Amino acid sequence: MMLLFRYKVISNLDRLYDEKAKDESREFSRITQLKDSRLQSYAFDNSLWDEFVDFVNHPDTTWINENILTTISSFDAKALLVSNQQNKPVYTHSFIPGFNFEQSLRAIDALNFPVVPQNQLRQFYIKANNHIWKVYQASIQPSADIERKTKPAGYFFVASLIDSEFLHQLTLLTGSEIVLKTDSLTQDSVVSCGNGIFNITHSIHDLNGAAIATLNMKYNAAAINAFEDSFYSFSIWLIIVILLSSGVISYFLWRWLARPVHLITESLEKHDLKPLSEIRKNDIEFNKLKAVIEKFFSQEEDLRTAKTKAESADKAKSNFLAIVSHEMRTPLHSIIGNADLLAKSNLPGMQQQFNESIKVNGELLLDV
Repeated sequence: MMLLFRYKVISNLDRLYDEKAKDESREFSRITQLKDSRLQSYAFDNSLWDEFVDFVNHPDTTWINENILTTISSFDAKALLVSNQQNKPVYTHSFIPGFNFEQSLRAIDALNFPVVPQNQLRQFYIKANNHIWKVYQASIQPSADIERKTKPAGYFFVASLIDSEFLHQLTLLTGSEIVLKTDSLTQDSVVSCGNGIFNITHSIHDLNGAAIATLNMKYNAAAINAFEDSFYSFSIWLIIVILLSSGVISYFLWRWLARPVHLITESLEKHDLKPLSEIRKNDIEFNKLKAVIEKFFSQEEDLRTAKTKAESADKAKSNFLAIVSHEMRTPLHSIIGNADLLAKSNLPGMQQQFNESIKVNGELLLDV
């Protein structure tokens, strides 16, 4: 029993470890997406703008400086680029000195990749200047084209940098240590390191699907590990308490229930009131049952006595009837015989009727 219990606990805890690690992996992915969701929304919302369409067709540095550059930096954007329908850049700007955004996009031929028609927004990563950049590409279309069904006037590219500040913010959000690696690339995985520690790896891919970096999160499930240890101790004490409690409960159940029931059963089987005398007076319910049984035995004795009396009376009645019948038949036979003799003599009419009446009534008495 103990081995089975321990096996079930260990199995459940292992499953809990795995589920928790998978949950953390999914949560890590959601947080990573959420971290740049503001910039994604900015690119998507501002690309649906009549004035932006006019800018693509007639580039105006003053307009984009006043309407885009003054606001986009607050969304953690580090670079932007605007291209026309011919996929030629009409404007580019970088907030990071030495970073050529246009050249980095051309290196993977990103300018010639059309945006997916279903959502008119694309997300991908690039590796440039020994850094990893997250890029959003949105189609530029008129304000009235909410569903973005018309042909885009151009494309709006914005990029954020996955740097130490980005990783620090992810660490604060997840509560786990996060490291960016551009070497020894591996596939997405969740690996247990023992003692409740897991390494969760997420691959980062460029526009062509090639892995260019990995985000590694070291998740510490020490709380579950500590719970496991404390649960073992608690389980042992719980089993001891249960065993002791079972013994005490069994004793009192035997004393309060099993013994009185046994005495009542014995009394009923033997038809003897003596075992009932051992039932304690403070067992109120059993004393009520005791009184019922005593009354039953008393009524049974009364019925037995009544039956004996009835049988004696019936016997006396039968004897009386037998004696009376015997004593009456002898004279009745004599009377009927004499009546027969008289009937054969020549009696007058009225006397003949009297004689016939005597004979008939005599025969009726014999049949009683």
